[in-house]
Amino acid sequence: MSRALNDLTPMFREMVFEFLARLTEAGIMVMIVDTLRTEAEQADNLRRGVSWTTKSKHLIGAAIDVCPV
Repeated sequence: MSRALNDLTPMFREMVFEFLARLTEAGIMVMIVDTLRTEAEQADNLRRGVSWTTKSKHLIGAAIDVCPV
């Protein structure tokens, strides 16, 4: 599992920067939880019921999970 923005695809990374900037402007602080997963990590998430797909975009660096701080 990664939390690095550099693990995101370049096109998606630009969208994430915009998203994070808007959150900052709104005074909403977030923590990056997950940006990239291995297939084994995704399978574990499915087993634990915290994910519902085998085709998560986290596997290709095109998804991000955040939570408020």
